[in-house]
Amino acid sequence: MRKESRALVVLSGGESRRFGGKDKGLYLHRGVPLVKLVVDSLSPLAGEVIVQVAQGKAEEYRQVLGGTVIVQEDSSRFGGPLSGLSEALRSAGSDIILLTPCDLPEVRADLFELLISRLVGHDAAMPRIGDYPEPITAAYRADKLRTAVDAELRASRRKLSGILRHLDAVLVSESELEEAGISVGTLRSMNSPSLP
Repeated sequence: MRKESRALVVLSGGESRRFGGKDKGLYLHRGVPLVKLVVDSLSPLAGEVIVQVAQGKAEEYRQVLGGTVIVQEDSSRFGGPLSGLSEALRSAGSDIILLTPCDLPEVRADLFELLISRLVGHDAAMPRIGDYPEPITAAYRADKLRTAVDAELRASRRKLSGILRHLDAVLVSESELEEAGISVGTLRSMNSPSLP
């Protein structure tokens, strides 16, 4: 049986309103840009890496990430994560999409290894923190994700969570994460430059 190929998709095109308007992905956390921390941590799991960024930001990101990462700009200004994801998916040629935002400085590969293992027989696998699924930090079957994203955009809906209405998603609880030795803190996003 053929091994399924994987693409890491990092969304880094947000407005960063809670971040004082600074480009969150390029913000230095312990001396390293947030987006580089995420890519360095997760890229060993994927054959291709795509970072989707805001208009006018591609060159700055390429300087940080190097030549092996595909960096592409949003075609519209502030189209939201669903729009950015749609554009990233056009470049992805893999069977499985590992999706993450750029602002998880503690994210670890073992989280995604667990999600990939839970993806068997499903369209998507993602953590559930409390009562809330985390669709922005998840593993997806690429064809199913494309269909779900396209359906939401055609319906003029912009919330990323809307894709869940189209997917058979398995939700990994906090207790399951902890049993696997994965701290919920790895999913804590950096929403303020004042955080440590």
